[in-house]
Amino acid sequence: MFRSIPLLFLLTACTTGGNYPDQYAKALCETTYACLDNDDIEMVSGYDDMEECIFEIGVDVRASDSYAEYDAGARSFNKEAAQACLNEITEVQEDADCDGSMNAWTFFTDIQSDACNEVFPEAK
Repeated sequence: MFRSIPLLFLLTACTTGGNYPDQYAKALCETTYACLDNDDIEMVSGYDDMEECIFEIGVDVRASDSYAEYDAGARSFNKEAAQACLNEITEVQEDADCDGSMNAWTFFTDIQSDACNEVFPEAK
């Protein structure tokens, strides 16, 4: 029974406010490098390789106002929204055009998820 649990669920099951920036960066960068037109990755992302992408996006999320407010206790962490956001991003890898030839417009519209905007809501 344990083997039937999807790997993505296992990876996101332990998502916390503290590790979400790294999980988000990993999901976004892996999807970027799997799907986006290989000739456009550096131009669109601005990163030389996946490791730089993961590091820089993790830093950017931690530097965001919403994360800083979460870290200061002014916002909460919505685990369900975080999992939905990560799922939406990684599910793009299952798209037929995720073969290294996806154009930037399609990529950015496919990874768009309202759940990503709800990960750090204002604390009640």
